Amino acid sequence: MKKLRFLVEHNNSLKPVFLISFGNDSSIYLFPYGKKGVFSYGRSTIPENVTAHSFKYNPRENPEKHPKLSIHESGQVHVCSENKQVAGPITISPLQIWSGQHIATVQVDSFSGLASRAKQLKNTTTLKDHVVKCEKGVENGRFAIYCNYSEPTFSTHCPIRLELVRPHLPRVMYFGVSLIASTPLEGEGITIITGWPPESSTSEPMDFLFLRVE
Repeated sequence: MKKLRFLVEHNNSLKPVFLISFGNDSSIYLFPYGKKGVFSYGRSTIPENVTAHSFKYNPRENPEKHPKLSIHESGQVHVCSENKQVAGPITISPLQIWSGQHIATVQVDSFSGLASRAKQLKNTTTLKDHVVKCEKGVENGRFAIYCNYSEPTFSTHCPIRLELVRPHLPRVMYFGVSLIASTPLEGEGITIITGWPPESSTSEPMDFLFLRVE
């Protein structure tokens, strides 16, 4: 399995949120899903001592294009569209340095604003659908992604754990995913953010890249 697509089951409907694709090395690629296929991407900075941050974005892509946010094994992070780099790069620690820290977030505006799809799920050698059921009363959330090169433990509880085995890696690399309930936001889109180091702290400004789709 090289690609894993995450869907939420909300109000008896299956709604695609994002896809994670694994490279031939240990790089990962993130693709968000949206109703219109209108994308925005760029770079922003969270000021020091700030835990909540808003940033501006402008739609840039035509519906037929589907950018991806890449987190490479080397630690280079960028957004690419049609094999061209359009945002970044930002350099973080190589993935083999990570030991369970939070590496990326997929923030949904509102589960009710996501497009529904047929209930036929994929389960092939290259693509598998994974459905996350929302608890009653949960109207929105964000998927937090974690990385650990040493063991399948993460800085928070992750019900979803992925193992990445590659011939050049002396050990298994682990990724954890956790759905965290949150208050619905304005809009009908999905935003992926990443690009901070594993030892990031709110006491210092933090750069990040974002990829958004509506």
